[in-house]
Amino acid sequence: MANAQDVTEMMNAVVFKAGRMLSAPYQPHSIPLELYVNGVYMGCYALTEHIGIHNNCVDEDDFTLMIELDDYWDEPQTQKFKSPHYNLPVNVKNPDFSEAGCPITLAEVKEDWGEFEKALKLHKDITQYVNVDTFAIFMFMNDLSGNAELNHPKSTFLYKPTGTDKYIWGPGWGFDWGFGYQAYGAYFLSYSFETIGVMSGEGKTFFADMMKNEDVIEAYYKLWLRFVENDGVNELINWMDDYYAYAEPSYAHSAEVGWLNTSYATYFETFKTWIRNRVRYLYENLTVPTGIYDDITAEWDDKGDSNNGIIVSVKNGMLSVESTENTTLKIYRVDGSVAGEIEVGEGSNLYPLAPRGVIFVNGQKIYLKPVR
Repeated sequence: MANAQDVTEMMNAVVFKAGRMLSAPYQPHSIPLELYVNGVYMGCYALTEHIGIHNNCVDEDDFTLMIELDDYWDEPQTQKFKSPHYNLPVNVKNPDFSEAGCPITLAEVKEDWGEFEKALKLHKDITQYVNVDTFAIFMFMNDLSGNAELNHPKSTFLYKPTGTDKYIWGPGWGFDWGFGYQAYGAYFLSYSFETIGVMSGEGKTFFADMMKNEDVIEAYYKLWLRFVENDGVNELINWMDDYYAYAEPSYAHSAEVGWLNTSYATYFETFKTWIRNRVRYLYENLTVPTGIYDDITAEWDDKGDSNNGIIVSVKNGMLSVESTENTTLKIYRVDGSVAGEIEVGEGSNLYPLAPRGVIFVNGQKIYLKPVR
């Protein structure tokens, strides 16, 4: 992988890692390397698995269905179609329908995909057609990177193993047009934007409708809670530091000969800050699933009486604080920044816009846990 326009040489690697942290099926890896051709130095590249049905990527049987939504639409006519309800460019990457013994036809794939789209369009159950948990991971990766290419769409892969009923989303691929680049023409200028709708394309309506589906909303929400509860942002940042330390000599070499911007070290620090800000923005703007706050309890990380007589819970979507005295509570975000202060009176107190996932109140770590 050339990463030709990537000013950090690790954007795809970071999103790939985030996907693997969330158990994205068959998500590729990225290994930095220096490329020489006939003794001539060609710069730093990344070695990664090639997307496809084979034993070092999607390791399923040879007739596993794999499609790519991509508006290049460059497969032969016998291997592609425009979808009936969203006009998506559907490229069938596998199987080759002309191969002897192929158990499915292009017409059958089109009909099946059409049934899924119809259910989505009519706001009906889509879980019989797609694995929504893998879609949630897929969207996490694209939202984390702000990959506006979904709106085209481009480089969107999903597959269905032979004999199964549901499409599995992924592997994720091609994120170096994210991070604000396609939306703003340069990297890292803004982190506070929505991935879907930042530009036009056939994918815009489809993915917007997917993200309005109640099953998707709940799966996506719970995935973010898991990521935050497990301190995913710091794990990812620490991994970035390790990757950079390993690859930096090759970056220096590449910059010396003009293959990489000499400000790569500055870009790397900016990249880490952008990731933290992006996580916070997405986390604070999550759509809350209907009814998910019905039975939430708060749990003190440090057991015993260290809560100083303060009991925190969530009732009907509001933050409930019971205190034995008047006090001020500071609420911190997962990145350590102050989200605000609330004045607490003696007795019971209710506050709107209950925080999601993990917050820190007066130095105590609190898990606000929806029913799993």
